[in-house]
Amino acid sequence: MLMVYVESAHHEVIEVELQDINGLSVHESSVVANSEIEINAALAPGVYILRASSQTVNKWIRVLKIE
Repeated sequence: MLMVYVESAHHEVIEVELQDINGLSVHESSVVANSEIEINAALAPGVYILRASSQTVNKWIRVLKIE
């Protein structure tokens, strides 16, 4: 399980996608800014890329799952 808090100065919808290191999407969702989401995908240990995008910004964050 992965908990993500999506913060933004603007009240907007944020598209969240989690990809494995090969670019395969393992989770996609839309959330309202300044809220928390829980990703319940059965994730194997490894490196993942979390992408959060809206009309005003795109962010990529590397996530490491160790257990």
